[in-house]
Amino acid sequence: MASPVQWRLVRPLVGYIAVGAVLGAAAAVSVSGEWVRWMFIGYLAITIADATLRPGFLHQASGEVRPMGRLVTAMTGLFIGIVAAFLGVGGSVMTVPLMRRRGASMTAATAMANPLSLPMAISGTATYVLLSVGDTPLGAWYAGYVDLRALLALAVGSWLGIRLASRWIGGIPDRIHAGVYLLLLTGVLAVMVVMR
Repeated sequence: MASPVQWRLVRPLVGYIAVGAVLGAAAAVSVSGEWVRWMFIGYLAITIADATLRPGFLHQASGEVRPMGRLVTAMTGLFIGIVAAFLGVGGSVMTVPLMRRRGASMTAATAMANPLSLPMAISGTATYVLLSVGDTPLGAWYAGYVDLRALLALAVGSWLGIRLASRWIGGIPDRIHAGVYLLLLTGVLAVMVVMR
């Protein structure tokens, strides 16, 4: 079976996402955590509403992703990196809807979101660590502002999730896959609203 990742579309975004993540992380350290939380909630609500109400996310896509021009790729990559690192959303919350609207199936959209999340995670994390070098340590499990326990849990959980889900890749009907994705985002939104 051919890989669902269309690398010709993924590679041009990588550098721009990494640069955007540095800018987003640098901006986030100067903003109140409560403000970031509410911006995250707002972003999720807009994303869910857009995917539900506007055509292009829930329907069966062609599977062939329409490429973007150089300028659009640069601006899109920077925007994804800035917002993802600033809000801590990981990137796939933006790259999956982007790829979906450009014609990708859910299998391809989620597969392409994974490698695009990596440059954001590395650049954003490094920036958060470097910007907190002179600050009071938060504890033994922290590297600057980064909770190493959370980092480990996310890395292991992501690896296990990918390994477990790989057996069903391509087997879930596209519309159900898209609907479950939105349901999970809605769950995250609900948790963020009630969390204090």
